[in-house]
Amino acid sequence: MEKSSRRRSEERIAGAVFVTMIAVTAMVFSAFFLVKYNTPWSLDPDFNAPAMTDVLIGYAVTLTAAALLLTLLSVGVASLNGGKRSQRHNGVPAMWLAIGVFVALAVLLSATFLLGSPSAIMVNGRFYGNTLWLRTADMFVTSSLVLLLTGAVAVACNYLFTREK
Repeated sequence: MEKSSRRRSEERIAGAVFVTMIAVTAMVFSAFFLVKYNTPWSLDPDFNAPAMTDVLIGYAVTLTAAALLLTLLSVGVASLNGGKRSQRHNGVPAMWLAIGVFVALAVLLSATFLLGSPSAIMVNGRFYGNTLWLRTADMFVTSSLVLLLTGAVAVACNYLFTREK
């Protein structure tokens, strides 16, 4: 099989997987909000216990586990296929770029964890004050926002600096 047709085949598979994941995610979230969402909690009827909570949590855990497994698999395959330090793709040193992204992500996660608020919050009428999980949640929210903003800036810069004048 020639290289260009193989690439098109890989792109079709990736596109199909992406569309399938979006469809399944939309169905899971729709089911969560549309199927018995206002069911009273058996221990305290003042609170809701949506019927599809377990399905949503299971789906999130499955996606996370699959992402972790695929990440480890791709790192393993890349290292076995000769991940040479001097290898360049379009003039960019691939290994140094990968190391830089890894270090930047580690620094971002560490910084947002340390800067996260340990203040107790009110959850379901009670104060929740577990510092580790409060900082961890704050880390994920803040890091996600920083990464989304970074991606948006990168797309805007790419558009502005590579378009034809």
